[in-house]
Amino acid sequence: EMLCLPGCGASVMEISHRSKQFMAIQEAAKQRIIRLLGVPDSYDVLFLQGGSRLQFSMIPMNLLRGHAGPAQYVLTGSWGKYALAEAKKEGATEVIFDAAATNYDRLPGAGELKVRSDAAYVHVQSSATRRPTFFIDRSISRSMACCTLVLKRTLALLVLPLW
Repeated sequence: EMLCLPGCGASVMEISHRSKQFMAIQEAAKQRIIRLLGVPDSYDVLFLQGGSRLQFSMIPMNLLRGHAGPAQYVLTGSWGKYALAEAKKEGATEVIFDAAATNYDRLPGAGELKVRSDAAYVHVQSSATRRPTFFIDRSISRSMACCTLVLKRTLALLVLPLW
């Protein structure tokens, strides 16, 4: 049995996504993510439906389609390869780092990434679920335009501007 929300008479699964109660839950979650990840005011947090593969296609559909420059990809494991495959359907792509040669056991150093000024975006998978690799160097992650990260099997998408 689902827990009822105080003053609502129904669970979060039973109320409208446009209701005041749901909007309050969503805003509280957004503020927690902003606080925990240190998301600056110039960025936004979006809650998007669909799993990782849908989000991997939504990124290039919105950021790559019609853009002159390529989408650049940092491949740190299987999730990055899936994201790249979706991007190839929408436009030009370029892999700027691929750890396949070392079985995805390492991440690029800041000097290894050659980010183009005309890139539509740079995509990095911040963590890998099969091998314990995580981007923790803020100087690397700050240069990324698009980052997907897996938090307890839930995919969160951060889209960050290049400018």
